[in-house]
Amino acid sequence: MYKVAAYITLYKDIDAIEKCLSCLYEQTYPIDKIFIVDNSPKRLDSLVFNNEKIIIDFHPENIAIAEGLNIGINWAIENKYDFLWTFDQDSEPNVDTLEILLSEYEYLAQCDIPVGIIAPTIIEIQTQQILPNAVRKSYRFEPFAPTPSLFHYYREKLYQCDVVITSGSLINLQSAKQIPLPNPDFFIDGVDMDYCLKIGQHGYHVCVTQKAFMKHNFGTYLTTIWKKTPIYIYSSLRYYYINRNHTYIETRLSSKPIDIILSFIHRLTILIKNIVKIILFEPDQKPLKIWASCLGFTHGLIGKLGKTWLP
Repeated sequence: MYKVAAYITLYKDIDAIEKCLSCLYEQTYPIDKIFIVDNSPKRLDSLVFNNEKIIIDFHPENIAIAEGLNIGINWAIENKYDFLWTFDQDSEPNVDTLEILLSEYEYLAQCDIPVGIIAPTIIEIQTQQILPNAVRKSYRFEPFAPTPSLFHYYREKLYQCDVVITSGSLINLQSAKQIPLPNPDFFIDGVDMDYCLKIGQHGYHVCVTQKAFMKHNFGTYLTTIWKKTPIYIYSSLRYYYINRNHTYIETRLSSKPIDIILSFIHRLTILIKNIVKIILFEPDQKPLKIWASCLGFTHGLIGKLGKTWLP
């Protein structure tokens, strides 16, 4: 029987983490401990924390997702866990999700497939749409729903991709010992891209099963446009880090001059679309959010990382 711990990044939202913890307590496969990094300015408290499984590491300075993951992964390895199941606070796995993930991992292990992460299918809570995973191209990541032509299927409903979101990912800690930790300089956003790239570069697979499901709140949902694409609104902080980190990662996927040029054009196009979206849909702070997006794009190009935009 595998020894599994869970990890959650917490920031201010007590209602969300209560729902998440309830889902973890109800899992059909037992979770030994739940390690929470609380980044809230003031320590949060709830009756659901009164459980011997809970360990809370309080960081009012806000170390965010990347550094919190580093702490969680190191803690799990030091305590000799086999897997660390990672979450954002606003995620709700089905009660049998962990059991299915481990069953699918068993199959992959029997096939001698080196697994770094195995993840469930993610359903966005507000839109009820399945969140696509990403395929790496020469100069960009492209989000796609899984199809046999784009993803390698190990067997029915179990496939390999390049990037999954951090929340819901079951990290194989034997693999994690061989892989560099998430880069804390990303702070938030792009952390999953960075870590999944490292997993692939070290010869391990990122796997997804369509048998297991998790609900996830992807952001503040406003409306939909062409092809029912949802519109999400963000803070200036999120716009900064999204543009900076994704620009940094994608413009460094390839060393070929043509790919670097194409990646620059791709990221500039996304920046322009973000600005149009902010003008049309954002309810407040439009100039600040446009400035945050442009500054993030610039810092991503020149490689200026770290906690450079504060809440």
